[in-house]
Amino acid sequence: TLPRARSALRGWRRMQPPVARLPPPKEALAMICKVLYSKGRKNVARMLWLGVECYLRPGEILSIRRKQLVAPLSGSASCRHWFLSLHPREEGQPSKTRVFNESIALDLPKHARLERMLRLLKKGDPEEVIAQVSGNEFHKSYAEAASEAGVSILESVPYSARHCGASADRSSGARSLIEVMQRGRWKA
Repeated sequence: TLPRARSALRGWRRMQPPVARLPPPKEALAMICKVLYSKGRKNVARMLWLGVECYLRPGEILSIRRKQLVAPLSGSASCRHWFLSLHPREEGQPSKTRVFNESIALDLPKHARLERMLRLLKKGDPEEVIAQVSGNEFHKSYAEAASEAGVSILESVPYSARHCGASADRSSGARSLIEVMQRGRWKA
């Protein structure tokens, strides 16, 4: 409806392209989780760390129910890792890329340390959302924890957890680029 304004904005975007934020170091997110945990936001801290390890979007972190954490089967050689089932079809809510029934395995040796945390998250009503906070509360808690941890200078946001885990796995050689793309459900 305002062609000149639209044209001016297009020109401005060419002169000032959006800048992608670099992922924060994994240690910075660990400090944020520690502050959240010490403030009594234990499940939020646990879910944020799960978001780092599984490359989850903030909306996914906040919507995971206990039943979506799948424990390993005892005595099974093929299913000896924890899995996270994202966007179950019965929930009727697809992913951002319109996909249902995505599974993420916690299959690296470092994930064995998360066993106790995953068991704690799994306990309770299977239909219960684990984090139990709204998006606004989550973002506010994250910003406060980052400030208190002294890492607010990194200007990280909860979405940074997704890229932090991917960068850490890629730089350590734990996963190939293709594996990181598949795990993060990136198309490009």
